[in-house]
Amino acid sequence: MCASFPDRLADLLQDGDIIDFGAIPPAVNHHLQQGVAAYYDDRPASEGHFRAALAEEPTCLVPWFCLTKINTYQGFLSAAAEAAVEGLASAARQGNFPADWDVLATDLPPHWAEQMARPDSSQRFYTYMLKALAFVKLKAAALTEAEHLLAMAARLDPDDRVGHSVIRALALRLRSDESVE
Repeated sequence: MCASFPDRLADLLQDGDIIDFGAIPPAVNHHLQQGVAAYYDDRPASEGHFRAALAEEPTCLVPWFCLTKINTYQGFLSAAAEAAVEGLASAARQGNFPADWDVLATDLPPHWAEQMARPDSSQRFYTYMLKALAFVKLKAAALTEAEHLLAMAARLDPDDRVGHSVIRALALRLRSDESVE
C-alpha cells in the first residue's frame, strides 16, 4: 500500500527540509517547512505556520511569498493580492525605496541594477512579488491591471531575472484570445 501524500511530506520533514528557503533563521524555516507540509490537506494550518514565521521574524520576506502562492493556488485571490502587496511593502521598507511601483519605475534608486543581480536583495524580491501580483490579477480576470504591473516589472528588471516575461506571455495570450471573441 502506498503512503498518502501528507504522510510522504511528513517523512520528508523528518529527513530534512522540503524546500530550501535560503539563509533564514531556523525557527522561521521550521514554520515555513511545516506550512509547506500542511498545505495539501490543511490550508488554515498552512497559513497559520506562514503567519507564525512572520511573527517570529517580521523582516523575513519569504513568508509573504508563501502566503501569496498558497492563496493563489487555492483560489483565494483577494487574500493572495493582500499578501503580495504586504510583501511588496515589506521589501520596499527593507530596501529603503518607494513601495509605489509607478513612482519606483519612473525614478529607480541608485544601484538598483546591481541590487537586482543579487538573488537575496529586497529589490529582487520586490520585483518578484510584483510579478506574482500580476499573476494573481490575471487569475482574477483583471487583465489591464496585470499588464500594467508587468510593464512596471519590465522597467524594474529589464534583464528578466525574475521571469516576468513568462507571465507577460500569458497576458498576451489572454489579450489575443479576448480580441478573437
